Amino acid sequence: REVGCYTFEFNSDFRFSHHVARADVTSEEKIILDEGGEKENSTFRYAVLVPKIRKNPEVIILFHGLNERHWDKYLTWAHHLVTATGKAVILFPLAFHMNRSPELWSSPRTMTKVASIRKAKSEQLENSCFANAALSLRMEYTPEMFPISGIQSYFDVIKLVATIKSDNHPLLSNVSSVNIFAYSIGALLAEVLLIANPASLFSGERAFIFCGGATFDETDGNSKAIMDSKACENLKTYLSNLTTVDSHISIPHHVAHLLPNAWRVFISMIRYENDKEYRREAFDHLEGRLIAVGLKKDKVIPANAIVKTLSPGTAFVEDFPFEYSHEKPFPISKDKNDEAVQNAFETILSRAALHLGENKKNTLQNNLILNHKPHHS
Repeated sequence: REVGCYTFEFNSDFRFSHHVARADVTSEEKIILDEGGEKENSTFRYAVLVPKIRKNPEVIILFHGLNERHWDKYLTWAHHLVTATGKAVILFPLAFHMNRSPELWSSPRTMTKVASIRKAKSEQLENSCFANAALSLRMEYTPEMFPISGIQSYFDVIKLVATIKSDNHPLLSNVSSVNIFAYSIGALLAEVLLIANPASLFSGERAFIFCGGATFDETDGNSKAIMDSKACENLKTYLSNLTTVDSHISIPHHVAHLLPNAWRVFISMIRYENDKEYRREAFDHLEGRLIAVGLKKDKVIPANAIVKTLSPGTAFVEDFPFEYSHEKPFPISKDKNDEAVQNAFETILSRAALHLGENKKNTLQNNLILNHKPHHS
């Protein structure tokens, strides 16, 4: 089936203050830390993939993983979802990722130099390389940007979905449900949106989570594709003591009331012991609307941690008969595993399409049939 691709400009309403405490940074590191990326992050373009003959007006948003600069690996995922469901799929970049980050953060020459500096400062440093140098540096010196960029992504998605549901999007009309396909750290945003349900925009929406969904303390972002060991340790320490980031952010008055619920969900997802009863009840209410699939050999977000965090019957564990990783669940190669990789890809994406392909009307009817108890959120 033919698929068309369109891009649209987005303007974020979210603002924050960028302060860096500099004690021992070199001039090369200072350049990266001073480059806040506000310009690229505030106004950017996002892509929408639609079937040429669009029989289904509903929409799926695809959320990517942490420290990503290119959509390459997600294009086949999105294409499969479009053709299997007949729905439009939005590739929406999270704050400071993809085309929302400064070009300098992706410069191999500059970042190789920064990685070398980081290695020279710390003999025990693991997994430092040009691909993760920018994020590692920022998570060491400005870890508050992790929750701040998460809050910005949250408000950006609210604005996007509100625009779509109020029939003000230039391409997408008559949309009643916006489901979510979320990978890796994108799962955290999906969980916050569904549980907090800002402005009742996600009342009947569904989410399919792949390689994500566990509380943050159960994950390990120490990876050449994500961040080095020092940054990972520093971020976890920072988040474990986190209470607020109010002093750094400025939220438009008309949506400020949508933050407290989301913040509570976020804090409950930082450590497994945080607000356990609240989190458990929240996930129980999402049963039937949320499905998560973890991979047995995933070292970044372990499958058993996903199962532990979510409700029984919501999380599932898969394993593939070839070498894979969290970062490359479907590795492209020219060896004998080609067919096995293709089968694994189709298994996961078809499962996602089946879950996300149902429309809101069906979902609400199913909920009424399955759950006679009043729903509280």
